[in-house]
Amino acid sequence: MASHWYLAPRLSANTPDPAISAFEEGLQIFKTKLTADPKKRARTLKAAKLQDVLDEVLNAQSQYASKKTGTKTQKCIVAFSNKVHYYGKVLDVMVQHHPEYASLAWGAMKIVFSSILEHEKIGTIVIDAMCDVGDALSQVDLAETLYPTPKMKQTIALLYSYIIKFLLRALDWYETGTLSRTLQSITRPAALRYDDLIHDIQKAIGRVSDLSLAGSQAEQRDMHDKLREVLDQQTKMRAELYRFEDMQRKIENLTRLIQETNARQIRSEEKLLSYMQQATIMNQNITASQVDIRHTLSDIQLTQALTFISTACPVNPKASYQHALLIRKTRKFSTRTKCSPFWTSPILHTWDTSNSTSLITLKATYHDRLNVGDFCTNMIEQLLQSRVAVLWILKSQGPPHTIFDILKSLIYQTLSLDQAAHTDTTMSFHIRKFQSAHSVQDYTGIFGELLERFDRVYLIIDTAAVSDGSKLECRKMLKSLPEELADHGAKTLMKVMFIDYRPGGLAGQDDSEKVLRIGRTAQRKSKRVPTRPLQGKAGRAR
Repeated sequence: MASHWYLAPRLSANTPDPAISAFEEGLQIFKTKLTADPKKRARTLKAAKLQDVLDEVLNAQSQYASKKTGTKTQKCIVAFSNKVHYYGKVLDVMVQHHPEYASLAWGAMKIVFSSILEHEKIGTIVIDAMCDVGDALSQVDLAETLYPTPKMKQTIALLYSYIIKFLLRALDWYETGTLSRTLQSITRPAALRYDDLIHDIQKAIGRVSDLSLAGSQAEQRDMHDKLREVLDQQTKMRAELYRFEDMQRKIENLTRLIQETNARQIRSEEKLLSYMQQATIMNQNITASQVDIRHTLSDIQLTQALTFISTACPVNPKASYQHALLIRKTRKFSTRTKCSPFWTSPILHTWDTSNSTSLITLKATYHDRLNVGDFCTNMIEQLLQSRVAVLWILKSQGPPHTIFDILKSLIYQTLSLDQAAHTDTTMSFHIRKFQSAHSVQDYTGIFGELLERFDRVYLIIDTAAVSDGSKLECRKMLKSLPEELADHGAKTLMKVMFIDYRPGGLAGQDDSEKVLRIGRTAQRKSKRVPTRPLQGKAGRAR
């Protein structure tokens, strides 16, 4: 960077005007080096800057011009002097060839008229020089403003000193009298008095112009460097822009590729989903077909299994229920079909409506055994109509049954309740266990597993159908079975009812068992057994 050729050094806020500073420097140079005249020094002290000195000289010039133009003789002499001076060169040639004629007279005349011409020449030179100084001042002010460098200030200060010296010399010439100016025209011609200063001023002005040109060239060089830097930055920015545009195109292409990939993936997923849906439908159809086949196989196996179990079990629950219906029908027109209304007892209602497993024993007399039998028959009929699971062991014409016969009958009835729920797998599993069962615990386990599918099960056991050796064991089995179901996580509610006609106490009875004793009542208070004896939700028709 060549900024020292055209930029000013950093200055404080109190720095004076550059023109005044340059003038003061020029004035100092003028005082110390260019003049020893105290009159000129005192005159310059009155001026603040160079323009003030120039104004003073112009004022003196105007006064001189006003005095000079008032005399016609002076104008004629000036014109004659110009002509003589013009043709004087020819006469000088003649004088060289005939010096004996007019050398003395012509020499004197030449001196006089040359002095007159020189007097006028001095005024012309001063005026021209002052015009040049005025033009130079504007040029110098512009140069100092544009390139306020130390070298420029030094050169301008030197120029100001020359101009001050010239102006003071011109001011002194204008302020002198006519006779003195005439003598000075002879003794101190313009070439000797002003040419050196004018030459110095022109040289200083040329130096200012050279410095201005150098500053301009340096500034142009810096501008060119700046332009090159800007061009380099623009080139880099353009390269970055091209790179960004290329990156943007790549990103757009990548985005478009991602969108196309996503679209293809979505289409693939849609196709895969369609295939999966079709496969699911096919699987469902296959599963449905398999289920149908399994149900068909289960129906066949269930019929065979039920036949196998019924063959191994002497108890026929269907026959005993039909026998009970027949007895109820034959007693319909009998006069002994009324008894005490025990079905309204709170104990029976609580047993039916409670949300827990419970066991109750209807203790009746031998006289009311048929009415209690009708009650059990009506209750079974009501539960069957309500589609509630109900199992029974009723008195039949045959001999009483053992605990094994009772468990086999209960297993048979449980398998017959929900035939659609059995598959070939589960059925074969139960059949194998039934075939391998040998103890009461084995049959009880099978019966408990079958009961786990039900929410509520009613069991009606007529103790007259149970052999004396199995009554206690049957009661214990039905009491312990709910606990075993609870241990397996089953939520089956068992409602167990025992019917007993025998006099005396009940074998195996404990405090948790409910007992409803049916006593004798007056004929007028007796009522027929209702066809729907249960009043709870389970006994309502669905």
